[in-house]
Amino acid sequence: SLDVQLQHQFGNFINFDTGLLNPVNTDGVLPLPDYRDVAVSQVKFTQFLSESVAVYFGKINTINGVAETAFTGGEGKTTFMNCSNILQPVAFRTIPPSALGGGVVIFLPDVTVKDHSVLSFNVLGSNGHPTTSGFNEDFEDGQVFLATYSQPSRFFDKPGNHHFLATYSTKDFTLLDQSPPWLTEPPYGDTTGLDKGEDSWSLMYNMDQYIYTEEEDETQGFGFFGRVGFADDKTSSIANFYGAGLGGKGMIDGRDNDTWGIGYFYTQLSKKLGPAIERNFGDSQGVEVFYNIEVTKSLHLSPNFQIIEPSSNRVDTTYIAGL
Repeated sequence: SLDVQLQHQFGNFINFDTGLLNPVNTDGVLPLPDYRDVAVSQVKFTQFLSESVAVYFGKINTINGVAETAFTGGEGKTTFMNCSNILQPVAFRTIPPSALGGGVVIFLPDVTVKDHSVLSFNVLGSNGHPTTSGFNEDFEDGQVFLATYSQPSRFFDKPGNHHFLATYSTKDFTLLDQSPPWLTEPPYGDTTGLDKGEDSWSLMYNMDQYIYTEEEDETQGFGFFGRVGFADDKTSSIANFYGAGLGGKGMIDGRDNDTWGIGYFYTQLSKKLGPAIERNFGDSQGVEVFYNIEVTKSLHLSPNFQIIEPSSNRVDTTYIAGL
């Protein structure tokens, strides 16, 4: 199969007004914030070698479908809007949003069996970018290794899933525990002369479990999800992440394709950040609720409401409504 994805963004977004490090509207930062041209974020070729093994390579959109739970995912279009309820922010330091690379996927015992396990190994260019093409720069500063394992479960005789992810980047990243003037004095953001770390890593676990399902259709019902993540606090500004929530589908008679979700997240900053950051930023948390209404098969409307305790000390509790 050949999978090509083009992205274009227009309009204005409130992501930079909320005081939160992670965007409250994920779709508003894809392919990049305030990028007004068309970006080819994915050109991926996949070939099955057997019913148990597939390989793929090309330019890969890493935001799309990496260990999603049954109640999250969708790139901010079909479930939650807040990036913290969709992706694991501890991986942002190591994984580029789009990069050249490839990988192998192993289905256990094979892809034709219901509730099969999935093991994958991936290699990406550490300098990957959704708006560039060619082979010159993606691997110039190192590689990113991503390993995932997904295991279905049948607790309470109901479907569930468990996803384990690990990333490792050989790129040299700026160490966070350094003198703060580069953050507070011109030229802002200039990292010249700062010490670099040798690498960076992250570990993640996502799970979902249905509590109730209809006998004739196991996708109709409700359950819960949970997510935890840890990153290298020497190089990643987000060190720890915790999230949990409830979700469901078709809970109202005659509304089989409606979905809903309630999600909570807590993002913990690295303790290695200097005092200049600690005076102005701290840990953040938030709650988000959505209900996705099927108007027709091809048209859905999804009201969304969020309450955010932001990272920035200059911004009070934020209330966000969206559609």
